[in-house]
Amino acid sequence: MPKPESGDRPFDVAGASGPRRVLWQTVVPVWLFTIAQVVVILVFTAATAGIWLPIAFGLATLLAFMLQLAVPTTPGHVARLGWAIGGSFVVLAIPTAAVFLTVPQVQIGG
Repeated sequence: MPKPESGDRPFDVAGASGPRRVLWQTVVPVWLFTIAQVVVILVFTAATAGIWLPIAFGLATLLAFMLQLAVPTTPGHVARLGWAIGGSFVVLAIPTAAVFLTVPQVQIGG
């Protein structure tokens, strides 16, 4: 059975830095940015958080793309992008559910 080549696994990159460094540089910052957005949104705009949380997800997605393009490591790009966006989705799903269950919704329009 042949040994897997470098790049066959999602976070495997060649070089001395190792796959975990790429993970910490590209995926975890997106999750931390999303958590910071959630805190700011819930502290300052709790009544209209239902409007701002999807915007926060869009910003997290843009940040994930920017960080993936900034790293010169091509193998595992799609997997790392999936982890970053999926993690930010999970981070945002919990407060979004809490907001829609507890905060009275703002009526837009008539």
